[in-house]
Amino acid sequence: MSLGLSIRKRRKLLNITLQSLASQVGADSGNLSRIERGAQGVSEALLRKICSALDCTPAYLYALTESNASNNSPALFNVKKPQEFVSWFRSVAPYIHAFGGRTFVIAFGGEVVNEKQFVALSHDLNLLASLEVRLVLVHGARPQIEERLKRAKIETKLANGLRVTDDDAMDAVKEANGAIRVEIEAQLSMG
Repeated sequence: MSLGLSIRKRRKLLNITLQSLASQVGADSGNLSRIERGAQGVSEALLRKICSALDCTPAYLYALTESNASNNSPALFNVKKPQEFVSWFRSVAPYIHAFGGRTFVIAFGGEVVNEKQFVALSHDLNLLASLEVRLVLVHGARPQIEERLKRAKIETKLANGLRVTDDDAMDAVKEANGAIRVEIEAQLSMG
């Protein structure tokens, strides 16, 4: 399955018409139709707009192409369409040069780690690291802390929507943060 077919599949799953998607992303419906048929490549900027409209990530769409590829090779590097890869690579080259050696601070909630999309996020983070982007990850741990406190039968105390952590709860907070850090590091080490 090509990237265009993945876009079409996601669009139809959400019952979004081609015209509606074109309107949301500010593109011509004819161009989007050609992209979905695989007759035209998609720029990185347009792909991000499409993903925003389809409530998914580029990694999600690429994962669809990979999971349905008949030759078991990743669709991004599918040798049947080398010109598509070259076009894609040329479109991202300016970003590689612009952001190589820079530091990105990426923050995400603890909910992200519990979702299947964390695997895709970890692949994206590894890709950035391979392009010599320095990463600073700031993760939350609210659901993991809540779970630990519940298991320990410690009542959560809130003030203005913020947790007040007393000495009894501090051990559970440390355990949850340590566990989520290990989980993140393990996922990132898989590449």
